Amino acid sequence: MKRITSVLLLLTTLFSSGLFTACGHKCTLADGWRNDASSHWHACTDPDCTKQADLASHTWDTGVITKRATQESPGVRTFVCSDCMYQKTQAVTFQGLSEDEWNTALSSDLFINFTCTERTVLKKSGMEIVSTVTYEFEQGKGKITETITDKTEAVVIPADDLSGYRQAIWLYLRMMADYQDYYYEARSKSYKLKGVFTVPTYEVPADSATVKFKNGRLSEISYTCKVTVEGTIYYLTSTINVTNYDTTKIS
Repeated sequence: MKRITSVLLLLTTLFSSGLFTACGHKCTLADGWRNDASSHWHACTDPDCTKQADLASHTWDTGVITKRATQESPGVRTFVCSDCMYQKTQAVTFQGLSEDEWNTALSSDLFINFTCTERTVLKKSGMEIVSTVTYEFEQGKGKITETITDKTEAVVIPADDLSGYRQAIWLYLRMMADYQDYYYEARSKSYKLKGVFTVPTYEVPADSATVKFKNGRLSEISYTCKVTVEGTIYYLTSTINVTNYDTTKIS
């Protein structure tokens, strides 16, 4: 009886280890892993055998970012099983620009050929004044076009003054869009003012402000504030658009 019991134990061990199938086939296991989305195993080299030895769930690492998320598209985090090297991916939502990315988007090197347009609406009871000023910069050329109440005037920036005008516009934009002053709002894909800053043109605090980027470059700054002229309070709304990077052509 003891010998029969030993034989039965041996057969049970062989079957459970995957060395034999139910029909008595002895498996020769492949060296590499086979896998699917949830597990991995060693397969028998016999094409007619479906035995799976060493079947186990994947052991995932913490994952690495293999595609950085941008405002225009989600990123990708890739995970790897430490046993069989199987990979899975996970979408990564955009959480806003880092300070380095923000500063890169406002680098002076980008503001060579570009167009900057500011539209300002000044209001008080029963009155509204709309003005638009556009600065166009091309390599070696510059132009300013200003429109107030349907009257337009355009002037060419003298060549000797181009560098100074470019620098002034760039500094103005930098002052209006300081990384420390904003937080990212995913719903609107824009950056909202979280504190208080002084509007350089009017030397008054902004009531609200929004900054937007497109393809890693500054595209819009808008703000509201109140200005007082001879004792009268005016409500001001301004939108600055920066466009035509590298493509501005002045006629």
